[in-house]
Amino acid sequence: MDKEKYFTLIWITFFILVDYFFRNNIKAKLIVKGSLVLIIFLRILKII
Repeated sequence: MDKEKYFTLIWITFFILVDYFFRNNIKAKLIVKGSLVLIIFLRILKII
């Protein structure tokens, strides 16, 4: 497994865990989802 797939897998796992733990906290979920989308977008553009 290459670095790109490994990094993406970690982020997806992190996202699922955060979604599970903060299911009652809308503000925390919005912050996490926003940062996740931003990171995925930057990964696509190969900035990170």
